Amino acid sequence: TLGLFTVWIALQASTQISDSVSIGRDDACGIRLAGLLIAVGIVFGRAVAGDWHGEGEMVVDFVRYGWPVIILAGLAALAELRLRPSVQQPLRPIVTFGLLPALIYVGLALVVLAVEPLSQVIAS
Repeated sequence: TLGLFTVWIALQASTQISDSVSIGRDDACGIRLAGLLIAVGIVFGRAVAGDWHGEGEMVVDFVRYGWPVIILAGLAALAELRLRPSVQQPLRPIVTFGLLPALIYVGLALVVLAVEPLSQVIAS
């Protein structure tokens, strides 16, 4: 939970994404944010799944399997700065500016899940 909120706060600090959703009522931005939070939840959920062996190993596993969220958050910050409404185009299409990026975030999270077991097989 702390990791999820850390990502969200960092994204808010760099892009004001929550203001775009709550004050600006940008539907596409809300969908992008939802897609990112789902993707972060997928990666972090995998990072904390497994057998309980203590706090130390949990933190090591969280870092080992959760680090791709940093890349996801960076991509989301860049996307947010490029996809937000502008004076020239105050209304952005929801499908191309909201749903498509959200699906890309979730798809990247699923790729992270698929690649991680393959790297373990190759290492064995």
